[in-house]
Amino acid sequence: MKDSQGTESIYGQTSIMRFFLLMLYGTIGISFAMAGQEIHYELQVPVDNKENFKVVLTVPTGALADSVYHFVAYAPGVHQKLDFGRLVTSFNAYDDRGNSLVVKRIGTNDWHIKSSNQLKKIEYEIGDTFDLPATETLVHPQAGTGISTDYAVINPHAVFGYFQSLLTMPIRLDIVYPANWKMGSSLIPDADGSLFANSYKDLLDAPIMIGNLSSAKMEVGGIDVEVFVYSPNDSIDASRVLEVSTPVLESATRFIGFAPVSRYVLLVYLHSDEAADEMPSLNYWGALEHGNSSTYALPAKTEMLPYLKNMIAHEFLHILSPLNLHSQSLIASDYSNPVNQDDHLWLYEGVTEWATHIMQLRSENISLDEYLNVLSGMIRRSRTFENPYSLLKLSNEWHREDVGRQYGNIYQLGALTATILDIRLLRLSNGRRGLREVYLEFIKKYGKDKPFDNATFFDEFIKNTHPEIETFIKSHILSYTPFNFDEEFSPIGIAYLPMVPEGAGEVSLGFTLGVRNNEYIVEKVLSPDTLKVKVKVRDKVLSGRLSGKDILDTEGFLKQIHQADVNDTYQLWVIRGDKKVNLQGTVLQNAKYDVFMKREEVTTTQKDLHQRWISLNNF
Repeated sequence: MKDSQGTESIYGQTSIMRFFLLMLYGTIGISFAMAGQEIHYELQVPVDNKENFKVVLTVPTGALADSVYHFVAYAPGVHQKLDFGRLVTSFNAYDDRGNSLVVKRIGTNDWHIKSSNQLKKIEYEIGDTFDLPATETLVHPQAGTGISTDYAVINPHAVFGYFQSLLTMPIRLDIVYPANWKMGSSLIPDADGSLFANSYKDLLDAPIMIGNLSSAKMEVGGIDVEVFVYSPNDSIDASRVLEVSTPVLESATRFIGFAPVSRYVLLVYLHSDEAADEMPSLNYWGALEHGNSSTYALPAKTEMLPYLKNMIAHEFLHILSPLNLHSQSLIASDYSNPVNQDDHLWLYEGVTEWATHIMQLRSENISLDEYLNVLSGMIRRSRTFENPYSLLKLSNEWHREDVGRQYGNIYQLGALTATILDIRLLRLSNGRRGLREVYLEFIKKYGKDKPFDNATFFDEFIKNTHPEIETFIKSHILSYTPFNFDEEFSPIGIAYLPMVPEGAGEVSLGFTLGVRNNEYIVEKVLSPDTLKVKVKVRDKVLSGRLSGKDILDTEGFLKQIHQADVNDTYQLWVIRGDKKVNLQGTVLQNAKYDVFMKREEVTTTQKDLHQRWISLNNF
């Protein structure tokens, strides 16, 4: 399913090489385990955010087969360049007698150690990412590290480096931190407090949070769920997070139908407005999935709980994919380069986001109207990406700057694509097999330890569904073709209207504004016509001009707009980044956009398929 035979052959060669490397490192890993060898990391956590993490690495004598110690440039699941080596402030290496070995920095993330066959211990200090200034490339907090007087957030990929030849060696980790702090992680400490991982990859898959944490736990669908929360105030604690997330966790386990993991840990870091002012990276709140856990970073405000609920639903569902359904491209992670040969980000993120919402509809956690409003929002947000790239291109080339700017569309266009694929599959099977059924069949076939073939998975998907799906994949995954939403939703008795006028004589700019720090900021772009004006989310509106009259303050401009007529012209002056931009447009009829609603007249076939689509019995 590639664009050319050349690309196909490259994939074939890559697969053979990766298979060879996996067999090689797999054999080495078995040898390590049989020999009882392990790497030992000791991490000293400072209690002052002006200090750095201190790491001591001890390696078994004679185990090392290379001479370069690397820090992570790209981490699994994180779609940005990280370069954690830039945070290293000191780096020293020693032999078993304590004598210094010669080290040389040979790249942003790489240190060469002379006479590495004599290496016994490495000591280094590395800063945290929360403190990075705005002038640096910021790391989103759910993927980074933070140090404070009452907490430490530790994503192992941001602290611990590796030797290529020791990637599969078991690891013991000891963390030194204040005795009154609590630790949350999917790794379970032994009687001495040590944490163990089977390999470097497994260590990276286990984020850690320690500090003055609240905790709560319960069993959901055969899975022991634990929640750890750091909050700068008492507005939200672990019990509250568990209470909010329980309905979606229950929906998820019913959607899945079995327990893919026995234990799952939620690590939630909440920050104050003051902290976000001091640390710019905290303004990029979000979440990151792992095999048995997930991390969350967002403001400590109760109004954020609905967002957190959906974030937890999405991240929890990643225990399906990529944990239990992934291509071979994701196995042999290269932490120095991006994984750019995997075609299936539409599956890992798009299908997961689809499942996040459809499972809530089918378990009656949300109403049909609420679900349809979610789809409307996805359409509007997807539309803000000019000249959208295909899902395949987003998957293959997310690390390129121009493609990376559209990465967020994987959660909009990707989820919409999965939504319509589900309807297509239900229609073609007379309601018997939708995307959920096909998805779970593949998960049971492959599972955590058996990857599918990246190059042939689309062909396999078509073979296991319907020949018509080949055209769908070519049009909407391998390339970008806009959907006819009214046509796609018609089989389930749902109508789509691009615009529904509201209030005779009422007018609109086609976007909404919010007030932050006494400034007017564009929050949502509602109308396709407004996109022609080039208004963008986060534009800061300064002043305007309406029907030839200058209005020097935003508040006055908004008042005048409500007295204007449809098609009156206006200009806006906005701050975008560090530039002042002039925009021109026309006043619009007030309206709702991208509206889904149940059709008033439906056939028996539409009614039956709608029931199969929405029904709990289809769950």
